[in-house]
Amino acid sequence: MHHTQIEGGMSLKGALVAREHPVLDRLASGLNVAKEGLEELLWPTRCVLCDVPGTLLCEDCRLEIPYIDALHACPYCGQAYGKLACVDCNSFMVAHRQLTPDQRSRTYGDQGLPREGGVSPRGSEYATEAQGACMTDGPQRALDKVVSVFSFVDPCRKLITVYKDKKELRLAEVLAEMLANYIDPSWVVPGETALVAIPARKQALRERGFDHMKEVGARLSKRCGLPFLDVLHTVDRSDQRGLSASSRQQNMKGSFAFNPQGLLRTAGVIPERVILVDDVLTTGATLMAAASVLKEAGIDQVFGLTVARLP
Repeated sequence: MHHTQIEGGMSLKGALVAREHPVLDRLASGLNVAKEGLEELLWPTRCVLCDVPGTLLCEDCRLEIPYIDALHACPYCGQAYGKLACVDCNSFMVAHRQLTPDQRSRTYGDQGLPREGGVSPRGSEYATEAQGACMTDGPQRALDKVVSVFSFVDPCRKLITVYKDKKELRLAEVLAEMLANYIDPSWVVPGETALVAIPARKQALRERGFDHMKEVGARLSKRCGLPFLDVLHTVDRSDQRGLSASSRQQNMKGSFAFNPQGLLRTAGVIPERVILVDDVLTTGATLMAAASVLKEAGIDQVFGLTVARLP
């Protein structure tokens, strides 16, 4: 475990205590509630997908969003139905078929999911030369596992677009609720696990006026009781949208930096595990680049959690 101090000698824990203002926090909370009440009176809430009045996301539209079944998804990269035939994890599937029944049991258990500390075919004596494009394979092992909630097709695509580009900030709570339901319980160890969000590019932050995943991460933290750490900073890079897979990988090199002053909520202690949160997984380049920086900082395990991924 590592401890850090803020410039000037004050410990991070002391700085956190010094920043606490209960009275001001309660006042700000009350003003926010009043503001939301007035807005609701003037502009009643409607479903962002079908425009039916009443709720931000109606139950019918919730059921229309293409959820990824975690039981059938790839146990490493989270691709839908990848447990049986993951095109991103070809090396995993080939290696799995070469395991003896005993090796398979020690590796995946009775449910076909990876065991903690089990024998893994990745990079082991059981692996073949067949190499897939999985983000947890080969030299890209900065990510230990990835889970996504939806396939990135409509109406999920519209939901994320409305949140990010139409600035419907209330959707941050909705997305946090959905992500909370997909956190693998095996990732969470009290006192050792924290949440980190992929930070927005500086240009995107200027255009939108808010960091969309930090908003989600803060709410997810309250829901699951894990500390939310602002430890990743962006280094200028171009927009990922529209780039090929290889161009995305190149574009993301050196795009993140670790900020130790973001460890306020853990009193300067670097967590053993981090759940890295993002909106859409396309090639995995963004998650891999961020996870590499986190592991270089001393974090042992990094798990990816995204709202959606390309099918």
